[in-house]
Amino acid sequence: MSFIIVRIDPSGTTKKLSFAYGLELEGSTGHRFKLGKHIRTGGNGVVFEAECTAPDGTEEGLCAVKFLKELDDVRQDRFANEIRILNDLSHPNIVKCFGSGRVRLGEENIDVPWMAMSLGDVNLRQYLDEHKAPLDAITAINTCIKVCNAIAHLHDKSIIHRDLKPANVIWLTDEDRDNIFLVDFGIAKYVGEDVSARRMDDFTSLHQFVGPANFASPELLAYSRDKSHPVDTRSDLFQIGLLLWFLATNRIAAGIPSRRLDPTNGPIFEIATQLLAMDPDDRIPTAGDLSKRLSEIVATL
Repeated sequence: MSFIIVRIDPSGTTKKLSFAYGLELEGSTGHRFKLGKHIRTGGNGVVFEAECTAPDGTEEGLCAVKFLKELDDVRQDRFANEIRILNDLSHPNIVKCFGSGRVRLGEENIDVPWMAMSLGDVNLRQYLDEHKAPLDAITAINTCIKVCNAIAHLHDKSIIHRDLKPANVIWLTDEDRDNIFLVDFGIAKYVGEDVSARRMDDFTSLHQFVGPANFASPELLAYSRDKSHPVDTRSDLFQIGLLLWFLATNRIAAGIPSRRLDPTNGPIFEIATQLLAMDPDDRIPTAGDLSKRLSEIVATL
């Protein structure tokens, strides 16, 4: 037997929901998923390895199936929003959604949402915390180039991620650092879309910031206080600046970064300083421009 523990109401009531090992799920796309071993339990979800079969019966290999374990309205809305956004995206550096649905589990027959997605192994926050050291400069920059390429695809679709941080960048494995993808689109939104009244945007009731507080742009911080404050695609570029600095130095930039910490003796510092400008007009304007600038730095190292 397998099981997940879910929190079913804001008061903290939890339930242990058991189900047969090898449970089969059929998603919205017609794909079928046979659950295997438990991979990890995170803040909001429980993830299992699964065998994926296409609607025509073709075996498509392994993927991950995530069950939402926090069943309050806010997290259910964010989970549904993530599926909505991912269904509009297709990029090698963005997690792929193979299907989704809801399933009733346990003796209480509790309705639990789930999503099947790309299988990844290592998030970069976890990796740096375990190794207590930054990435080497070339790996840090190359990783950010791929993040830029993913964000450029989002911005081409008029989508803002709003939650860029090391924990949301995944390596396929520790050995395969070239194959990375961006995850967690729960608070992503379309440019110009007003989500201020949706539960996905409700953070005060959970006593948490709408995105990553240590990786927030000035616009996101202002938005957390006043939902009429504008936030556009340049907010994501600020967060990439924080990500780049963190990967290269293993430190979160607070204000202007320290040049002496730059392992490239200047180039990363100069890029990060531009990206972390308080005024969005002073930042590198697009993810495509940033990707080009970072590629030029790598060529000199």
